[in-house]
Amino acid sequence: MRYGILCIGLLFCFLSQAQYQRSLEQGDKNREKLQLNGALLKYLKAYEDSASVEVIQRIADTYYDLQEWDKAEEWYYQILMSPYQESQHYIDYITCLAFQGKQERSVTFLGYLQDYFPDYEVDPRFKFWLEKKFSDPCRPDKTKNSRISYCIDFDISLSVDSNNTSVHFIWNFDDGTEKQGVRLKHCFKTAGNHQVTLTSVDSSLGHTRTSDTTFTVSFVEEASFKVNGNTTVGRPVNFYAYNLRQHPDYYGMVWEISDGTLHYKEAFVHEFFQPGTYSIILHVFGKNANNEIYQVACLTQDYTIRRGD
Repeated sequence: MRYGILCIGLLFCFLSQAQYQRSLEQGDKNREKLQLNGALLKYLKAYEDSASVEVIQRIADTYYDLQEWDKAEEWYYQILMSPYQESQHYIDYITCLAFQGKQERSVTFLGYLQDYFPDYEVDPRFKFWLEKKFSDPCRPDKTKNSRISYCIDFDISLSVDSNNTSVHFIWNFDDGTEKQGVRLKHCFKTAGNHQVTLTSVDSSLGHTRTSDTTFTVSFVEEASFKVNGNTTVGRPVNFYAYNLRQHPDYYGMVWEISDGTLHYKEAFVHEFFQPGTYSIILHVFGKNANNEIYQVACLTQDYTIRRGD
């Protein structure tokens, strides 16, 4: 009798584990189904104590894709409490917290990451994005006219004797502006190609010399991005940013998608696992002479994903 009960128990465990695995794989193929599969949650809890870090990671990632931030946070935290934690686990957890608006906890765990993994260099763009997420979030109404600056720095100090006060340098810009100096910044009012002429005047000799060539400075009209491709769940969507690198202090970019995704490349392919309208934000960052990162532009766009057939 005990043998029969034992067999039935083992068979039940085997079937439960198999169902758990099938349900998890089904969730990987179509994350939307996981949200509707209440039975799977029971299996997850039943095997919580024995689940490997890899399985817990898959569960956390799945909840993340479903934008169920509170559940994703719970499962990511389990990894951080295990001896198998890695630096990327902290990044995933912190990002999840940021999309929940949990600023204090995000900052705290960023500190833990740097304490526990002192050799790991957190991407400065990620840290700056995290700061802007709470201090100055990107809003569509303030970004309609966001443009890449039409400013440029001129510096000929390495080519001339700056101590010779009898020589003056005159810059003539095609917008009618005239400036003097060996170092200066000029901001054009319009995009396009601009001509710049440099003239040197030696007052001691009464000699004037205009540079043999003129500079041509080009600026694009506006930083922007495109979202092309499919509008159905689980199909690839192409993202591409353009006209970003024209800013003289350009440093990098961060794409922020409201499903919790961050990207740092100019172009990438993304998939959405749930229907809905998503906010796409492109942060363009610059770095000044003091090596400080600042926000050059913040551009937004909505993109709607519908349920597949």
